[in-house]
Amino acid sequence: MRTRKWAPLGLASVLAFMSVAAVSAQEQEQEKQEDYSQKDITIRLEAVEGSGASGTATVRFAGDPAAAETGEKVEVAYDLTGLEPATSYSVVIHDGACATGTTRIADLGSVDSDENGQLRTTAEVESQEAVAILTGRDRPMEAEEEEQQEEERQQMARAGVRHLQLQLNGQAVACGNFEPGA
Repeated sequence: MRTRKWAPLGLASVLAFMSVAAVSAQEQEQEKQEDYSQKDITIRLEAVEGSGASGTATVRFAGDPAAAETGEKVEVAYDLTGLEPATSYSVVIHDGACATGTTRIADLGSVDSDENGQLRTTAEVESQEAVAILTGRDRPMEAEEEEQQEEERQQMARAGVRHLQLQLNGQAVACGNFEPGA
């Protein structure tokens, strides 16, 4: 019977390849987490129909980037002026740019202006759908849903621009465009 003398070299090659592949996968995961944790989104909000309201909403991750990646927590820091004093406003996200007035796709809750008509607060967003929309990341899904949702996810990613609105009694008072995850 003939024996192969190259077998130890083959095994060594396979082990070396597996080691490189494992290190590469770890590096990719680390880069993904670092990249994800650094992506604050600042949305410039402008007055709608002469409301006088303007400012920014900055989306950032709350705590552990790995937790944010699973769609658990994101913070939105609001800094607006020109609002009605001591008034509660709804914050919503729509598809498309401010000028298009498209479909509402997420509700971020409500925020209150102070007695001077200013809004300087940070609110936590816990809705997985809202987090996915803001960050451009998919929300966690069951394996069976993934194939069905992939087409929709790709369409949403191609759609690009969305807008955040500050509303009073269902009417927009400030609006700003953003690209999810940008």
